[in-house]
Amino acid sequence: MADGVRDSGDFVAVRIDNFTFHPAALSLAVGQGVLWTNDDDVPHSIVHAAHPHLFRSHVLFPGDRFAHPFNLAGSFPYRCGIHPHMRGLVTVG
Repeated sequence: MADGVRDSGDFVAVRIDNFTFHPAALSLAVGQGVLWTNDDDVPHSIVHAAHPHLFRSHVLFPGDRFAHPFNLAGSFPYRCGIHPHMRGLVTVG
């Protein structure tokens, strides 16, 4: 079972609002994914904090969404590519 608000299918919703990820930390089962939605009034992006080649979104303007499936167990820290102080964590196991 995952923390956070369920969206369609096997994706868990994360809202971006007020320069914060809501929720900032998630626990998922292998095969689930995250659907980020920019509900802020400025652009943001999603990028793996340590290994940007693992996942990276385009610039998310207000209302834009980005989905990424997690098919391997592990800990996946991420941040906003535009505002590096914005951080989140996806734990898959």
